[in-house]
Amino acid sequence: MLHSELCSQLENIKNNLILGLSGVFLLTEERSRGLLAGHHAKVGGLTIDFTEVSKLLAEPADREIAVKECIKSIFRNSLKETFETIKVYCVDSNQTEIFQKFGSYKVAKHLRNAVSHDNKWDLRDPRQKELYPGLPFKWSGLVISADLDGLPVELSHVTFEIQLALVLDLITHAQQELK
Repeated sequence: MLHSELCSQLENIKNNLILGLSGVFLLTEERSRGLLAGHHAKVGGLTIDFTEVSKLLAEPADREIAVKECIKSIFRNSLKETFETIKVYCVDSNQTEIFQKFGSYKVAKHLRNAVSHDNKWDLRDPRQKELYPGLPFKWSGLVISADLDGLPVELSHVTFEIQLALVLDLITHAQQELK
C-alpha cells in the first residue's frame, strides 16, 4: 500500500466516524421517530424494519441509552479500524518503530485491546505475565495506570471527547510522520 492510499483510507475512517456521529445526532431529534416509523432498508435479500427503532426512541431514558451505546460502538470501530490500518501499513512498510513513537501509541494500543476484547484493561505483557514497563501511560490528560488492570473501560475515565481526539491524533500522525 502506498502512503497516499493509507491517507485515503484514514480519511474514509474519519469521514465514517463523522457520518456515524451525524446519524446519532439525527436520532436524538424528535421528528426522526416519524421518519423511521413504517420505513425499512434493504440489504441484499434482507429487509430491516425501522419501526422498532422508532419505538425505542420514544422514551427519553431508552433513547439516551440507545444513543450512548451507538456512540460507543462508533468509537470502538473507529479506534480499531484506525489503529489496525496504521499498524498493517507500518508492518508492510517497515515503519513500526515510527508508529510506536507516536505520543498516543501506547494509550491507543491498550484502549484498542480493551474495547476489542472484553472491555477490560489488560495491562500485562502476555509473554511475561507482568505489568507492562513504563506504566502509567499518559496522553492528553488520560492516564492509564497499573491500578486499572482488569477493570472495565469506563466513559467517566475515557470520555467520548478523549476517544475522538485519540482517533484524530493517530490519523494526523500517520498522515504527517509516515512515508
